[in-house]
Amino acid sequence: MKVWKVILGGIGLFLLVIAIGWGGQAYDLLYYSFWAPRYESVKRDVFKQTYSYTQGNAQEARNYMMRIIVEKDPNAKICLKDAYLHQFANDKKMFPQEIQDFISQLQREQQ
Repeated sequence: MKVWKVILGGIGLFLLVIAIGWGGQAYDLLYYSFWAPRYESVKRDVFKQTYSYTQGNAQEARNYMMRIIVEKDPNAKICLKDAYLHQFANDKKMFPQEIQDFISQLQREQQ
């Protein structure tokens, strides 16, 4: 009888260890699924405020602006304006004043 108690106790202990390990994995998954999106959101916000990102974006906006200004074909100009607004209008406040004015002008033209 004592041997059976030891065997069943060992099996029970083994199953308990398995259950704790499985529960720990489930906890890690839930913990990660809750915090990971918030962590990545903060990382993205910090990246968008870096000097290299803002300067690169401003340079790209200036290049686009020059392409729109020198474009001769009216249909191509309309497409470039739409693409410009789609890409840069949401982050208008991060640009220098000249680009902000250009974005505002394009938005007024579209209305």
